[in-house]
Parts: sequence; C-alpha cells; structure tokens
Amino acid sequence: MGLLLSENQFNTEEIKKIESLTGKTLLVYWTLLKGGSHLGVREIQRILDFSSPSVASYHLEKLKELDLVDKDMIGAYIVKRKANIAELKDIVVFKLANRVILLPRYIFYAVFSTIIFIGYFIFFFPKVITTEFLFLTIIGSFSTIAFWYETYRIYNSNPFT
Repeated sequence: MGLLLSENQFNTEEIKKIESLTGKTLLVYWTLLKGGSHLGVREIQRILDFSSPSVASYHLEKLKELDLVDKDMIGAYIVKRKANIAELKDIVVFKLANRVILLPRYIFYAVFSTIIFIGYFIFFFPKVITTEFLFLTIIGSFSTIAFWYETYRIYNSNPFT
C-alpha cells in the first residue's frame, strides 16, 4: 500500500525543495493526488478556481521540476511519486486499487480513544459515582474531544474533503 515516502529516499537538495512547497503548489499537488487520473491545466484551473490556466501551469511545472508529477503526450499531468513534504506530516496516504485516500493521522487516535471511552462507560460504570470515576471521565472526554478536534482541523484545512 502506498504510504508517504520517507526522507531517506531523497537527497538533501530534494528534501529542501520539497519542504519549500506551500500554498497553491501544494493545492495543485493534492488535487492531482485526489484526482486519481490524468488532469490537464484547464481542469486544475477549474477545480481550484484559479484566475487563469497560466497560474495552474506555473504550479504544475514547479511540481514537474521537483519530479513529483509527469506530463503525458496529450499534456495531462499525473502524480509520479508521493513525497513526505512538511505539510503532509499529519496525513496518511492509502492507495486502494486505482484510488488514493488521504486521511488525517489523528483519525486513528480519535477512533481508538472513543472506543476506549465508550468501553469504559459500558464495563466500568460504578453504582456510586466516585471522585476517581469523575476524574477518569473528565480526562477521557478531554482527550477524545482533543483528538476529534485535531482530526476535524486537519481535515478542513487541507483540500481532500
């Protein structure tokens, strides 16, 4: 399964270039990852609502220089390799058949803490509410809420919704 590439697969110069990716170039890269098929300059421009195709072309060429995308004979772009850029550190990439799925890393922690929290109430609910029970309930609820908040924040701050 295709997870993010590790830094040791790039030389130092490539790592610096890749880590410098931000803003619209990163949006274009995510759109190509999400698209799963060949996308042209105009499709990228329409999807991301850029002012002109030249803006999309500039960012696609920047990605091509970084060797992250390739251009085919008809002018469409496709992801060549997935990169561990700094902005993707909180995202896990899965490749299932012909589809790429991007998930916030915190979703796994959020689901796990929710299951543990619910299990705690099901199996250990006391007949008399004690200070220990209240303390564990508060700690459990805060940690679960924090994980879900981080999942929500990452999910909405990145263009894979």
